[in-house]
Amino acid sequence: MKQETVEVRLSSNNTLKVVKPHETADDYGHGGGGGTGGGDMLQRIKDLEKDMHGIKTDIAVMKSNYATRADVSDAKFSIIVWVVSAIFIAQLLPIIIGAIKTAFQ
Repeated sequence: MKQETVEVRLSSNNTLKVVKPHETADDYGHGGGGGTGGGDMLQRIKDLEKDMHGIKTDIAVMKSNYATRADVSDAKFSIIVWVVSAIFIAQLLPIIIGAIKTAFQ
């Protein structure tokens, strides 16, 4: 189990505050909310909701652009056919050129 250090404070109204390592107890100020977060917590939640909307949009765009297995399989087959055809033509080209040269001599 990972050990983490946390900050703990007892506020003036005897409320115990335990916060995450990347936060401080001051992040949970006394303003509004009746001790349920207060301070800028409401703004932070609004910002998170806005960010989440952007993340959902980005994920939807990525999913729409993903290649499916069928797409990859079709592309693989096309590439194999192209490479085999190129090698085959490269082998036949000297024979065809030689036949043309002898036909016009």
